[in-house]
Amino acid sequence: MPLFKRLLIFICLSIYLPQLQAIQNQLSIDTVLMDFDYAEYSDANILLDEENGALPGISLQLSLHNTTRRLLSRFQYFNGQVNYDGQTQGGIDFGTNSNEILYSFSIKQFFKHDNEARLEWLLGIELWFWDRDILSRNNVQGLFEKYQWQELSAGLSMQILQQQKQQAWLEAQLIQTLSPRMSIQLDQDFGTVTLGTNLGYRLRFIYQQALSPQWHWQLQAFVQYLEFGKSNRIAVDGFFGQSVVLVEPRSISRHRGLSIGLRYDFAL
Repeated sequence: MPLFKRLLIFICLSIYLPQLQAIQNQLSIDTVLMDFDYAEYSDANILLDEENGALPGISLQLSLHNTTRRLLSRFQYFNGQVNYDGQTQGGIDFGTNSNEILYSFSIKQFFKHDNEARLEWLLGIELWFWDRDILSRNNVQGLFEKYQWQELSAGLSMQILQQQKQQAWLEAQLIQTLSPRMSIQLDQDFGTVTLGTNLGYRLRFIYQQALSPQWHWQLQAFVQYLEFGKSNRIAVDGFFGQSVVLVEPRSISRHRGLSIGLRYDFAL
């Protein structure tokens, strides 16, 4: 069994079994606007291409609490078009747009220390999927690529505001990517390469204010940094009718976002 699947089973069991005694539950929905910033670099650290733009999205979140632990599961979905600036295979400058679909599923467990009620440690897993469709323009054919990867995250959450109707937190996470891969559409099939793994981080600010005993509105701001190393090389056929050696360069993603939504508290 692959390492990630063993880790996934272990974390799920350790997370869900203690939550059978959950005493507080929260469901929230948020609209999100993410500043999407992606760039690829050569071995000499020269910028090869970049994509920039705003992606609208939605986030659904379920949180289960007991006296010492908090389970948070989240689904995120983004869909939009951004600007692409790069080069053709012949090294000619090329500008177009890219259609982006980006979504993820995550589970995070927060552990509260009895002696410090406002500080929680967190451990999480997340599955990411990204469809990148670089559009054709001016007789230059575009590319369609699919990315997949997993994340293990660890960090802490600190409550920085606690009043009768207002609460706020700061979260900091260190991210380790696992099994990243990219598939590119060829004439008849897809060619797949394995990307290099690197550490990343995520910072998040959460503010919530009560509207009633059960309803709250919330504001969140986040920034995350991901880096994938240069891929392995594979020989493929059908790349614009040619046989080539396919390799994906090193890439850096810097995402910043703001969301606003509603939270509903309920008991099972």
